[in-house]
Amino acid sequence: MSVILTDLSDETHWLKIGNAGWRETIAVLEPFGILSPEQVARLKVNWVGEQFTESVARLIGDRLVNEYVAKITWSEAVYPPDGFWHGLGHDLGEYDVDTQWPSWLRAFAGFCMTCRGFDIC
Repeated sequence: MSVILTDLSDETHWLKIGNAGWRETIAVLEPFGILSPEQVARLKVNWVGEQFTESVARLIGDRLVNEYVAKITWSEAVYPPDGFWHGLGHDLGEYDVDTQWPSWLRAFAGFCMTCRGFDIC
């Protein structure tokens, strides 16, 4: 199963990640203090239908950039094939599995900073 994040104002602007990756993402967000303990608990097990406002999305994106993305040593190997986070299934090919996490955090931060809020399905 996958978690799909869709921009509240543009259904063509979306990202997808696996359930386990989503739970890890929530673990990264939890220490930021942006989400309430109740939200964190829900987002780890029953995220469908949850929504984030534009301001909360921007705050998440900003914190991800400042706390994680800015500290990543980037190389060409970190970037996945075009459309990797949008595809129906990931074809890793030559894409190094160890670089998926920093790439996801970058994609998620960018999504959060450009969306008008998002919902989860």
